[in-house]
Amino acid sequence: MFNTAFVHYRKLKKQQKSSLDMEPANYELLPDPAANNFGKDIELKDLVESTMLQMPKHLQAVLSKYYLKGESYKEIAEKEETTVSTIKMRIFRARRIFKKLFDLKNNSENLKHQEVKIY
Repeated sequence: MFNTAFVHYRKLKKQQKSSLDMEPANYELLPDPAANNFGKDIELKDLVESTMLQMPKHLQAVLSKYYLKGESYKEIAEKEETTVSTIKMRIFRARRIFKKLFDLKNNSENLKHQEVKIY
């Protein structure tokens, strides 16, 4: 689930950047967002962002650099002025914390939707 969330998030960021470059006349050629999982993608993006905001800043930073910006361990280590093994450990810890927080948030969101359906 962790990798799926970040893959979707990266795709959304790329789509947003490319959609800004399009001419207004081309917007009519785009498929209807309601026809696909556009709403679910936005929800997932919001869920990933809100989960990352709950993480400690130093772990949030390395996770963002590695998964969202695509930087290598070595690049991150140079910027952080530390060793590659330290960065690997931070990313490992960050993934573990992200997964716990994401699962908690995702489960609470599912419960909210289920409650709405029941009433």
